[in-house]
Amino acid sequence: MRIGVNYVPSQHWYYCWLDWDATSIARDLDAVAALEVDHIRIQCIWPWFQPNPAWVSPVMLDRLEQLLDLAGERDLQVCVTVLNGWLSGFDFRPAWLLDTATETQRNIFTDPWVIAAQQHLLAAVCERTADHPALWGYDVGNEPNVLTAWNPADEATLDAWCTAMVATISEHAPRAHVVIGVDQRPWINDEPSPSPELLASTGSMAAVHAWPWFSGALTRFGEQGSLRVADFLVQVALASQPDGVRPVWVQELGVAPEWVSDPTGYAGDLLAATVATPSVEGITWWCSHDVDRRFSAFANLEYELGLLTVGNELKPIGKVFAELAEQVRSGGTTAPEPRRAALVLPPDRIPDLDVMAVWLQQPEPMALVRAERRHDAAYLAGRGIEQLVALPAG
Repeated sequence: MRIGVNYVPSQHWYYCWLDWDATSIARDLDAVAALEVDHIRIQCIWPWFQPNPAWVSPVMLDRLEQLLDLAGERDLQVCVTVLNGWLSGFDFRPAWLLDTATETQRNIFTDPWVIAAQQHLLAAVCERTADHPALWGYDVGNEPNVLTAWNPADEATLDAWCTAMVATISEHAPRAHVVIGVDQRPWINDEPSPSPELLASTGSMAAVHAWPWFSGALTRFGEQGSLRVADFLVQVALASQPDGVRPVWVQELGVAPEWVSDPTGYAGDLLAATVATPSVEGITWWCSHDVDRRFSAFANLEYELGLLTVGNELKPIGKVFAELAEQVRSGGTTAPEPRRAALVLPPDRIPDLDVMAVWLQQPEPMALVRAERRHDAAYLAGRGIEQLVALPAG
């Protein structure tokens, strides 16, 4: 199991691309490496990397390459998240999305001209970094489904967009891992999103963002029940696959101090529950560093999500994380038990929090199986499932 952090630069947040300070980033990565992690996930900002649809900034590509150099020197592998129009509550829209002839915003999921520009950016990033020894892989974009709020698109269109973006990366970086880092909504809500089937089966693995608060699990189930939010999302992703055996990456997992009574203890329990989930390829905590309070306009919770302070001091929550990371890397954690029983999802039933409530009430941890697969003996045998439990009506 991989274990890592979403890197948030301590001194300049991701404004660092504009105000580059390799020395402070090197200090940050020294502190990150000391957490016993093996990888980081980083965020490019779309309008800064591609200020014009026909031009990708060579300065930004140079800085990206230097960041990979610095990570590699510390034995950290890197997932590069490329098409970031959304990050930490902020909307990053390239100015050229405005169609000056009509005074309207071009739709990033449906406009062929914009899609071609996006593919140009992906290709440029891949061509510069695909052979870098520190590269783990690419994430198409951070929670791109959020952007449907101002770029309306139906499921089929979003599936086609995801397929095209993954294909572009695979063409230019055929040996790299590729994922689509959506938030929790495509898995457990009926909102405009790529389909769970597409997300679970396209690219190298499915990626889930398992936030206890944003998912609604913490409000619905309290601190104890919400500890298994990543487990539930992983089971949804596995049930959405054709065979149910591809690994899943818990790409974002984290807790804000304002959400729970004991953030450090809760974080340790949340991590332990996630490590104990079968089929997890990796866990990537959000995030490495707090956000410096000299920057205004962030939501209050964003300022204290880090394992480290802006001065690279280890926080109590960072100590708990580092201890678990060391156990994972040294093989000191027990391998998760495979799930022999599964809760059956009726046709067209969304695996929402109502389903999670029933799933949590089961006497043993369970997988999920869609109803159309319940009589498929080869499928069930491939997943090791021996017992099926019906979901109560209603």
